[in-house]
Amino acid sequence: MGVKGGWDLLRPVESGVSLIDWSAKMISTGMVHDLGPRIGVDASGWMFAAKYHHGQTKNPAQASLFKRLGRLFHHPVHPIFVFDGPHRPVYKRKKKVDKTVDWLAADFKRLLDGFGFSYWDAPGEAEAELAMLSRAGRIDAVMSEDFDAMVFGAQRVIRIKEESESEYIIDVYEQGPQLFSSDLVVIALLAGGDYDDGLQGCGTQTAVDVALTGTGKRLFEAIETSSAEDYPAIAAAWRQELCDLLHSKGAGRLSSRHHALASRVPLEFPKVSVLVQYVQPLTSHSNFPAFPSATPPDISMLAVLCQELFIWGHSMGIIQNFSHHVFPGLAVRELFQDLCKRRGLIKDHDNHLSPHGVIAGVRSVRANQRERSKSEVYITLAIPDVVLAHITSAIDGRYDTETTRASYDKWKKKNEAPAWLSRALLLHARPDVLDVKKDLQSAGPKRRRAVETSMKNTDGLETNVKHSRASSDIIDISSDDEDEIENMNDEKKKRQRRELSPTYHIKVHHSVDGDIFELCTDDEGSRLSTSTPTCTTLLSETMDNYNAVMHAKGICQVLDPTHIDFPASGAVADDIEAEQEACPDSYDYDGDGDVHMDESGSSEETDEVLQRIKEASKDVKDSTHDEYLRLMKKFNHFLVKERYMQAGTDIFTQKEHKPVIDYYIVGFIMSHCDAVDMHGVSKPLDDPQRTYSHAQKLRASLTYGFRKKGGRGIQPWDRDTLSGNPSVSETVSSYMLGLHKRKVATGETPMSARAIDPDTLKKLYLHNHLAENWNNPEPSPGKWCGGNIRRLLQAVYLLSFICLLRVDEVLKIQVHDIKFDNEDDIAKTERVSITLPFCKTSQFGKIQPFVIRLLPDHMAHLCPVRALCQWMTASKIKSGYVFRRMDKRDRPIMTPNNPMVMLSLVGFSHI
Repeated sequence: MGVKGGWDLLRPVESGVSLIDWSAKMISTGMVHDLGPRIGVDASGWMFAAKYHHGQTKNPAQASLFKRLGRLFHHPVHPIFVFDGPHRPVYKRKKKVDKTVDWLAADFKRLLDGFGFSYWDAPGEAEAELAMLSRAGRIDAVMSEDFDAMVFGAQRVIRIKEESESEYIIDVYEQGPQLFSSDLVVIALLAGGDYDDGLQGCGTQTAVDVALTGTGKRLFEAIETSSAEDYPAIAAAWRQELCDLLHSKGAGRLSSRHHALASRVPLEFPKVSVLVQYVQPLTSHSNFPAFPSATPPDISMLAVLCQELFIWGHSMGIIQNFSHHVFPGLAVRELFQDLCKRRGLIKDHDNHLSPHGVIAGVRSVRANQRERSKSEVYITLAIPDVVLAHITSAIDGRYDTETTRASYDKWKKKNEAPAWLSRALLLHARPDVLDVKKDLQSAGPKRRRAVETSMKNTDGLETNVKHSRASSDIIDISSDDEDEIENMNDEKKKRQRRELSPTYHIKVHHSVDGDIFELCTDDEGSRLSTSTPTCTTLLSETMDNYNAVMHAKGICQVLDPTHIDFPASGAVADDIEAEQEACPDSYDYDGDGDVHMDESGSSEETDEVLQRIKEASKDVKDSTHDEYLRLMKKFNHFLVKERYMQAGTDIFTQKEHKPVIDYYIVGFIMSHCDAVDMHGVSKPLDDPQRTYSHAQKLRASLTYGFRKKGGRGIQPWDRDTLSGNPSVSETVSSYMLGLHKRKVATGETPMSARAIDPDTLKKLYLHNHLAENWNNPEPSPGKWCGGNIRRLLQAVYLLSFICLLRVDEVLKIQVHDIKFDNEDDIAKTERVSITLPFCKTSQFGKIQPFVIRLLPDHMAHLCPVRALCQWMTASKIKSGYVFRRMDKRDRPIMTPNNPMVMLSLVGFSHI
C-alpha cells in the first residue's frame, strides 16, 4: 500500500529489534510519555491480516486478534488504535472505496474494550490521523504496514518484521535525514501511489532524484501559506518548475536530462484533488478528542467474549489462554501504575490502572533462567482469587464438562502463571521485585540454578543400587555440564562454572514393598520420584518413562524445532483446534456422548434431523468404531512393547497418565507411517510406509479412545496438570504437520475418504429440481431437508469440486471474500471472484482469487456460479459466513458468526 517499493527507499534506524527491547530503551532514556511509549496502531491493517489468518477454528479472525492483542498487552507500551472513518477518499488504488463499516470492527472494538486499550474512529484515513498525532507529539510512534503513514508525515513508524507467540520483531523508520514527508509526496506524485498512477514513464529512481532537489519542500510551503482557491495556480507553477528540472538536470542534481519525460507532463498534472489528499488529508487536527488515558482491562468482559467467540470458551480453556495472553499484561499494567506513583503522577492510594494486585503474588523471579531477551525477567505469578472470581462468575459454564472443571480445580490449587516482564519497567517501577532475585543469587555458593532433570550420566547405577543395604542410600551423579566444563582451559572460569552447574544425587529409600528412587538437584523444586517393584530394576528404566522418550533419536529428529519441516506455532494451534472440531459428535460439549443440535430448532424438528443423521451415518459410524477399537488395541500393544506399561493394561481407561504420553503417541504413528521409528531406526526399503491419511486415522482413533473410554474430552493435553486429551497436544500436532510436509515432498497425493464426481453432482442437481420436491405441501427439513438446504448443498459441493477445496474450507468463506461482476443483480452474474480466507491459492502465501465463470445450460449441474447465486438470493445473507446453520423453518441462522459445520452437512447429505 502507498508508494510501490516505498519501504525500500528508506533505511530503518533500527532493524530486527524486539519491541520489548525498543520500549525498554525508550523507558530508560525517558524519551516517552508517562506510561511508556504511546504507539498509534492502524486498526484496518490488523483486521486485514486477521481476516486472512488460516485458522481451522471457530471465528479465526477474532481468534487471531485476541492473540495479537494479548501479545501486545504484556509489552510495556500504551497502544491507541485508530479506525478508518466515513470520509475516506472515494477511489483508492483504482478501486471504489467501500464505505460500509468492516464486519470485524464491532468484535475488534469489544476485544479492545476488554483489554483496556484506547481507540477512536478517524474522520478519514487512519494513516493520516496517526501521522497527525505523531507530528503533534501526541504519540511516540505509529505501528503500520502502510507506507502512506510516512508520506503523511509520521515522525516514527514501526513495522512488524516478524511475530511469534510471545514477541514482535520490528523495524523502526524515522523522517529524514535523506527523505522527508515532502519528498515522499513528490515521489508519490511522480511514481504513483494510492490516489494516482503518477507521471507516465517516470520510474521510482527518477522520482527520488527529483525529490532530493528540495522541490517538495517548496510545494509544501506554498500550499500551507495559501488558501484553497490558490491551489490550481500553485500546482501549475510547480508543474513548470518540474519541467525545468527535467530539462536542465536540476543544476546538476539529476543524473541526466529527461526531455522526453518533461514533454509528457500533462497540463493538469498534478491533480489538485490528489495534491490536497497528500498535503492536507482530512484529520481531526483542530477538534480531535482529549487523548484517552489508560484504563484497566475488563476481565469479566474478556471472559464473556472468549466464551462466546472461541471453541475453548470453558473455564479451563479461558484460564489457560489468559495465562498466556492476559495475566502477564495485568502485571505490566500494575507496574505502570507503580511507576506513576513513584513519579508523583497519581496518589499512592489510586489503583485505577490496575486494581488486581498480581505483582503481590510473585512466587519466584529468575533472571535469564531461560534466555529469551536481555531486557526481560521471568517471574511466576499467583493470580489473586478476586481475578479468578471475575472470570468464573462472568461465564455461565455452558461448555464446561467434568474434565474441564476438574482441570480448573487442579490448576487453581497450583495457581501459577508464568510471565516475562520488562527489566527496565521493573527497575523503574518495582526494584524490590528484582531485589528478591538478588537475594536468591547471593544466598551462597550452594544455591545453583534450577534445571530440567536429566539422566545422561547414570552409568553404573544398577550395581550401586543393588548392593545398598542401609534403609536409605545417596548416590551422586555428575552434572550434565561436566564434559563441557572439563574442556575449559581457564581454571578460574572452570571453578565458577562448576559452582553454578547443577549436581544430582539419587536417594534410595528401602522398604518391604520395594524401593523408592528420588532424583534430586540442589534446588528442592526440581524433584522427581517414583516407586519400583524390586531393587534390581534399573533406575534408567524407571526414569525412561519421563525423560528418555523425549530424547529418543527418532523423536528428536522429527520434532527438531530448527528443522525446515517444523511448523510455526500458529499452524500448531490451528491443527489442535482442527483436531478438536474433527472429533466425532462435535457438539458433545457436556461429555455425555450425545449430539446436541442448534437450539434454534424445535425439539420435534431436532429429533427428526437427529434421526436422519443417525440413519444416514449408521453404517459409517459402526465400521469406524470397529476400526478405532482395532487401532486402540494396537496402541496398547505398542506401549507394552516400549515398556511404558504392563501387559493387560488399557491405557485409555487409566485415570492418570504420565507427562510424556503424547510423545509415545508420536512414536506410535511413526512406527506405522514414517521413514524411521521413534528410536531413529530406518525402516527397510521394502517396508510399506502408510499414507498421511492413515496417520490421521491413527491419531483420530487415539483422540476418540481417550475421549470416549477415558472421559478426557477434547481439550488440549496439559503436561503440568496431566489433564486433557493426550492426542490433542502441541507435540502431536507439530509432528503431524511436519509429517504432512514430508509426505507431500515425496510425492504422496492426499486422498479424501469420499470423492464427489460429476455424476453424483448431476443426480443431486436433478433431485433438487424435481417438481414434487419443490411443490411438497409439507416442506419439513426433518423429512426432506427443505429447498434452502438443497441450495446450500449444491453450492458447497460445486465450489469444493470446481475449486479443488475440502468442504470444511468452503464453509469458512465469508461474504466479503466473494465479488460478483453484477453486484446490483447477482441473478445476472456471469463471473464470480472468490478470495479464500487462507493461503491455499498460492504456495508463496499471496492471496490470489479464484475466478469462476457461468457455464452453458447443458452444464448447469456443474456450474458453481448458478448455485452460489441461487443460494445467496434465497438466503438473503449480506455479511458474515456464506453458509450458515439452518433453523427449523429451513432458513439460515442470521447470526453472521454462526457457520455451518461438518456434522450438520453430513447429516443433510443423505438426500
